[in-house]
Amino acid sequence: MAATAEESKTSLLEAFLKKYNVEDLVKSKSPMHSVDASATTEEVLALLEKKNILSVPVFDKKDKTTPEGKYLGIVSISDIVVALCFNPWFERFEKEGKNMCKLNRRKEMEKILKFSVLKSPIADLVGFSEEGKKLWIFDETENLTTVAKYFSSGVHRCVVTRAQGGPCIMSQSDMARFISAKLEQDKDSDIIRILKQPLERLGLVKAGKKVLSVKLSDSALSGFRSLLQLHSFKDWNLAALPIVDDKKGKCVGTISEADLRGMNTTRFFDLLLTVEEYMQKFYGGEVPPAITVNPETTFETAVAKILENGIHRVWICDKKAEQPIGVFSLSDVIAQFTTYEWAHTKKVDGMFA
Repeated sequence: MAATAEESKTSLLEAFLKKYNVEDLVKSKSPMHSVDASATTEEVLALLEKKNILSVPVFDKKDKTTPEGKYLGIVSISDIVVALCFNPWFERFEKEGKNMCKLNRRKEMEKILKFSVLKSPIADLVGFSEEGKKLWIFDETENLTTVAKYFSSGVHRCVVTRAQGGPCIMSQSDMARFISAKLEQDKDSDIIRILKQPLERLGLVKAGKKVLSVKLSDSALSGFRSLLQLHSFKDWNLAALPIVDDKKGKCVGTISEADLRGMNTTRFFDLLLTVEEYMQKFYGGEVPPAITVNPETTFETAVAKILENGIHRVWICDKKAEQPIGVFSLSDVIAQFTTYEWAHTKKVDGMFA
């Protein structure tokens, strides 16, 4: 049976990626940062902000199983956001009929703060999310297509063992950046033709649908809880939602789990601010503008926007109303280079109203 156009495209791109091994990507990466199991969640959040990273391995340094101690797992910002924003006390207030968007009494927040995870040891959050319960380890000699299979299905990062330099973390961003750099050097006309395809041909634009979003006037707490409603490795989420203005639903920004990095007992009360106020305070000025594309934007242009801005996704917006109608993420980029069934395709439908 003759291959379909889609199968031929994927086979071509997969063959391109097969030319490289993991070591080609990680040879110059620094050894991974790690924290001791006794470090507090607040201290880890400060480290994530300082190093501009989203996850960190946790070791019990009292256990001398290895020179670094016993490896417990990787804790990501996702684990911390779930634990922080879904504090049981928030649920209690909800059950008492209090509007979470209007929870603005400092006394109530002070009570919740006492039971927050900020002062708890980070070891308590190992395995808190579905992804955190598993560890993906690859040797530097393995082919990149092997890792791409997992990254395209939603795994965000893995540990790579190396003969020299110690183990390091490889992320979706690392792979997307590597692919982009190699594609710039490739002169294959068939590959160039694929890169010129508009996003709508990739099936990422849902006709008549709008992406779930948060408004500028929503409380920051409500905003973070909204994006986490989709949060589990089985019920896919992108760890972010578009921010829209209250009048026309125009896409004006992005709220993501990363916006909670650096959270501490003082900044905890910022969750009472509106999304607009929180983002202005977090970024020291204006709400960072949304990075957007439209259905006619080409694959290579969308990838370039992601990499140039150091982000994980761009919102696909309607050209007239500028309302979000789709999303193009790093998983989408990597999925083009593997024949592995893209596991989160159906789950992403949950993002659409």
